Amino acid sequence: MPTARTAVQGQRNEDDELARHLDWADEAREAASIWMAAYQQKIAAYYNRKVRPHAFKEGSLVLRKIFENTAEKGAEKFQANWEGPYVVSKANENGSYHLQTLNGTPLLRPWNVANLKQYHQ
Repeated sequence: MPTARTAVQGQRNEDDELARHLDWADEAREAASIWMAAYQQKIAAYYNRKVRPHAFKEGSLVLRKIFENTAEKGAEKFQANWEGPYVVSKANENGSYHLQTLNGTPLLRPWNVANLKQYHQ
């Protein structure tokens, strides 16, 4: 059974230990944050080294990505992932393109370059 003096001394040691661990936790969190930022920069540099920007000219033939909400019902994973070809009718500066079908009917909205790929005949 602890005496009053040893109980108070034990409480002080626990408080000091807790304060040291809290200081260490802040330092560890900051070190991990710095390491994570450096890691993300390295990954981005590696990725960007291999990425080629896509740019389509007016009149280019492209395929358009099919999204799940526009896919045919029941086709599931055996359905094609791309549809087209479409003709690029206008290229915007922000990376979006206005498309039209081969017979000249324009599509309702512009499409981002991430959802298009070159059509090879």
